[in-house]
Amino acid sequence: MAQPDRDHTPSPQPDATSTPLAQAPVEQVNTAEQVNTAEQVNTADTAADTVAKARRWLEENWSAELALGEWWDRLARSGWAFPAWPEAWFGRGLKSGVARSVVAERQRMGVFGPPSGISTFLAAPTILAYGTDEQKQRYLPGIATGRDVWCQLFSEPEAGSDMASLQTRAVADGDEWIINGQKVWSSGAQFARYGILIARTDADLPKHKGITYFLIDMDQPGVEVRPLREMTGEAAFNEVFFTDARVQDDDRLGARGEGWRVAMTTLSNERDPSNPGLGGGGGSLLGKADLSSPRRWPVPQVRPLRTGHLHCWGLRRGAAQHHRRTSPRLAQGAGRIQKSPVSRAAHRHRHRHP
Repeated sequence: MAQPDRDHTPSPQPDATSTPLAQAPVEQVNTAEQVNTAEQVNTADTAADTVAKARRWLEENWSAELALGEWWDRLARSGWAFPAWPEAWFGRGLKSGVARSVVAERQRMGVFGPPSGISTFLAAPTILAYGTDEQKQRYLPGIATGRDVWCQLFSEPEAGSDMASLQTRAVADGDEWIINGQKVWSSGAQFARYGILIARTDADLPKHKGITYFLIDMDQPGVEVRPLREMTGEAAFNEVFFTDARVQDDDRLGARGEGWRVAMTTLSNERDPSNPGLGGGGGSLLGKADLSSPRRWPVPQVRPLRTGHLHCWGLRRGAAQHHRRTSPRLAQGAGRIQKSPVSRAAHRHRHRHP
């Protein structure tokens, strides 16, 4: 509401039957503006205090002489690895803006970041959204500390871009499910300890309704992973075959038949730039890492450091230089990522299935 012109000739006084409330709205507006301003100042102070608190902890605990596993464990249990995660589950419960400020400060300090990959930005957010406390207790520690590698088991060779046409079946057998079928284009599946899997549990229902979401143990006889070799000899993607593989019913994520809804949560996190599982500046887990041996972290280089199948980006000035070099290209669209079939499926779902 606009403020009254204080230089203007005063309006006539109300008669005896009127209630003198003409100035009340002005006072309310001024009060609200003062409250909003105070909230903005308090929020800024709180954010600055939080960043300062994170900085002090990092200064006291980070050392390039630490073994990778020791550092990731220490960082995860402090809550500063993924500060937007809930406090009860390896986070600080921070709002996304404050969490990004904390991450930026850690990168500025040159402190090596937490593990990142399918485990942290796809599996963990979905488990946090739909998992039981027992599932969170079982799986989140290994994710946050980098002990467990996960893979995504959505796409199928016969489904194409229509992910809901999947044919992998899950048949109930007591308190277990028997899995049979094939998945394809699964990144890092040859190294994964666990997988996020969608399978058809009710063939008689419409295709979007008969799907259930599971957390499956990849280390069992009924799971066969076949790497898809590229011209370079590398194998980033895989085919995965399930032959009477088993998954416990308490590893079902969400209700039976609600797998499509849960999967859309996973895919929405895939393209969310503010995904709290994107720790920034840490190691991208493409395989099993040796977490016990001490290692010297590269300081000035901006290049991948490959140790076994673990790819780590340089820290300190290296992380900052990489960010400065790539940010202008991303702003100009040079780093644009093409949508995958599962991402296109998520896009269609948002428009067709409100």
